[in-house]
This record gives sequence, C-alpha cells and structure tokens, in this order.
Amino acid sequence: MNGHMPTGGYLEQSDGSSWMGMYSLNMLVIALELAIKFHNTVCYLNYLAIAESYDITTDQ
Repeated sequence: MNGHMPTGGYLEQSDGSSWMGMYSLNMLVIALELAIKFHNTVCYLNYLAIAESYDITTDQ
C-alpha cells in the first residue's frame, strides 16, 4: 500500500523483512529468558535449531 501522507510525505510499502527480523530477535530474548529462569537450555537450543533450519533452506 503506497500513498501520500497528510503532512506531504510519501509512504512506500516495506518488504516485511524488518518486522520479521525484530520478531526473531524477540523470540531469541524470550528463549534466553526462559533458559535463565528455569536453568534449562531446551528453549534456547530449540530456537537455535529453528534458526539453523532457516539458514540451511536459504543456502543455494
């Protein structure tokens, strides 16, 4: 959705990668907090496994 702003600016639609990057960082923070709170690294290791699977599928 592109359009003019009421103040005279112009807004273009982003590609969505910025919010996905922030979402991933937030999930990492949650995994680390759970690992620290419960003295268990399972959440953190699961996050790393998911992140690694994304990295493997993007390598061409």
